[in-house]
Amino acid sequence: MICTNITDQVPFLWPEPEYRPAGVHLSDIIKLMREEYLGQVYPDDADLEPDELEAVKMKRNRGFMWERICETAYSGMVLPRGKPFLFRGIWVSPDGVGIRREGERIEVDEIKFTDSFKTPIDQAPWKWQHATYCLASGATGGRFYVCHNFGISRGGERPLPQVYHVEYGDMELEENFEQITNFAKAKGMI
Repeated sequence: MICTNITDQVPFLWPEPEYRPAGVHLSDIIKLMREEYLGQVYPDDADLEPDELEAVKMKRNRGFMWERICETAYSGMVLPRGKPFLFRGIWVSPDGVGIRREGERIEVDEIKFTDSFKTPIDQAPWKWQHATYCLASGATGGRFYVCHNFGISRGGERPLPQVYHVEYGDMELEENFEQITNFAKAKGMI
């Protein structure tokens, strides 16, 4: 028997590079907010040794693959993904935006893969992101499709998919975006 690894020849396993317009993206701002407010530092690829870079890329790919698996598992439930769009000078790209059923209001869906046990309410970066996407899309809430890699408690089922619905007040959405833009202005990003 001959076994050959042809992973690099099977493009559907890895996400296609997303079209990324030039300009400031919400993810760029949140990355810096995570570093400054939460102490979560993500090194630039160029600063990593080859073995460290490989580990980082594998972790990213694991997350992308799980997001794809969740998209497939929840097909028909997750709202359609659109193209990135500019909102008040910042590029945003929600995982899904739309109306679930006739007569309902617009919602924003996000798909997350995490090693954390925390729910969306306990994840500040997720709130910053989702609330901004909601404001940009004219929504006041939506769903998080989350795959908790280690369950939601030690010894829990692994991985554990969960769906959460989040609703924001209008003032909460505006205050969240004000925090995002004030931070970006202070850093000279916008």
